[in-house]
Amino acid sequence: MTDDDLAARVLAAHHEAGHATAACMRGESRLTAVALGAVHGQGLTNHRSKPADSGFIAWAGPWAEARFGWPEGLPLDVEDEDGTTFPDHVIGVLLAQPDDAEIVRQHWQEIRSFGIEPSDEIWLREMEAVLPAVRTVAARLLRGEPVTHADVVELLEKAG
Repeated sequence: MTDDDLAARVLAAHHEAGHATAACMRGESRLTAVALGAVHGQGLTNHRSKPADSGFIAWAGPWAEARFGWPEGLPLDVEDEDGTTFPDHVIGVLLAQPDDAEIVRQHWQEIRSFGIEPSDEIWLREMEAVLPAVRTVAARLLRGEPVTHADVVELLEKAG
């Protein structure tokens, strides 16, 4: 495996871990499968959830990927050395993930239809609170271990 293959696999693991964790955070959602694909850098997370939760679950994968790449110890409310904010990084990942981006776009469009300007501020706080669970799920995926709904719920309970 080349260094590029490994880097793509690590990003994919974090991305899928974000989706899986977010699905388990919503009370009426259920994680049905999460795995890395045979091709490095690909993965898949399946879940059953309410339509109202789909935007958050879709957004959480790019969030986790961006969070993995954010400099360790750098607060999320400042700019990085390139003058880019953390939310900008999340948007950058979304732009590279058209399926996730379309789900988030539709979710925000529905919110706007009620005269409300959408914000990912609450989602950012929710996901940051469970970052250890996301990292553990990603590590398990990288080791090729199965990850179930019950496994993620247990990690979330430990996260507080």
